[in-house]
This record gives sequence, structure tokens and C-alpha cells, in this order.
Amino acid sequence: MAEINEATDLLGQLADEDVEAAPSAVNVPAERSGDVARSGLYALFAQLFAFPKLDTVKLLASADWSAQLAELTEQLPYALAAGDSAVVYEEREVSLTFSRLFDVVHGLPALSLLERRYGENKVQKQLWEDLLRYYNHFGLEFSHAAAEGGPDHLVNELEFMHYLSFLQCGNGDAGGDFRRAQRDFLTQHLGQWSGEFAQRAAELADSQPYKSLAGLLAAFVEADLNYLESQLDAFK
Repeated sequence: MAEINEATDLLGQLADEDVEAAPSAVNVPAERSGDVARSGLYALFAQLFAFPKLDTVKLLASADWSAQLAELTEQLPYALAAGDSAVVYEEREVSLTFSRLFDVVHGLPALSLLERRYGENKVQKQLWEDLLRYYNHFGLEFSHAAAEGGPDHLVNELEFMHYLSFLQCGNGDAGGDFRRAQRDFLTQHLGQWSGEFAQRAAELADSQPYKSLAGLLAAFVEADLNYLESQLDAFK
């Protein structure tokens, strides 16, 4: 069994609600273009940390992924260095590295994609209940039938942040409700363990491209949380 199989596409169920992709910079006011980039970057990270299907493998094996990353980071409402994102990886190595890091062979994987494996004193039942309250509150129904039980999978948490920032862009979020939800989710969940995730990835040999991706993700989450805090201070 592999922990990677616990991820499910939270956004897939939104097709009936006409939520297909993050709004582009051409159909939102210019002042919201930075938040469009934030939403797009969460979506890109979700794709890159999911099980590497052929399109993702080909993306990492070309210059397209670094171009997408550079374009999004340049549009962010704060500075974020893209690191060594210009590196192109071999298709076979991407798949092999993903399996070596994230597949469960004996007990636990070399690097877990589950929040429950990070920090101290995390009770899985309580963690899942809290995450499901977030998902359900914003109209998402997590399907355990489609996954082996991973509300705390990295991909799901990234897609949820993509979704919240998508809603913020589409609604203007005049009162800051969606910003507040994003701030709280990062504070209580993704932001709590993305740094440790990156640190563990950095300690593993032959862990590229995921070592660099994890480091960039941790920097992005930290910068994004600071940005959301500053935006919410402006509403006070």
C-alpha cells in the first residue's frame, strides 16, 4: 500500500458548480492579480506533489514547469525566490524518485505526504475531524470511498488552499472572510508542517526534484501566511 494513494481530487466534485479552474488575470481586477497567482501556485504545487501521471512527468522533464513557476512567482503580491527551478529532470527519474520517497515499503515511507506524520501528539481522528469541518464548511464533501482516508494528504490541503483563494478572487472578499479562512488553515494545518516536510526532504539523498519543490513550498506557505496576516490587519 502507498500513502500516495490516499490523495483524492477535492476539486473534482466542483464541476457541477462551474468551478473548473482558477480565474485568469484577464477577468479579474488588476488589484487581484496577485491573488490569482497565489491560487495558481497552490494548484501547481498540488499537481507536482500528486502521483506523477504522464503529463506531470513530462512537465518536470521540460522547461515548462519552471516557466509556469517563474510566471506565477513574479505575479505574487510579495517576493518569493524560485530557487533552482530551472532544472529539467529525466522522466524516468521523476517516477522512480517519487516511488522511492513516498511509497510505503516497510512501515512508513522515507518521506510522508501526510500531516499526521509531522509534529507531536497528533491524534488522527481529531485531525481528520478538524480538516473535514473545514472542507464541509466550504461545500466540499471528502469521499473516503475515493481514497483510503487522507483528508490530511498534502495534495488535498494544497487543493483546498487553491479553492479558498479561488473563491476569494471570484468574490472580491470585501470582508476578508476567505482570507481569514486561508490564514486559519495555514496556521492550524499546512503551515504547521510544511517546514518540517521540507527539512526532512533536504536530509534525504537523491530526492530531487522533490527536495527543491518541498523547500520552495515551505517558503511559499510562510510568505503567504505573512501576506494574509498583513491583509487581515488592514481590515481591522
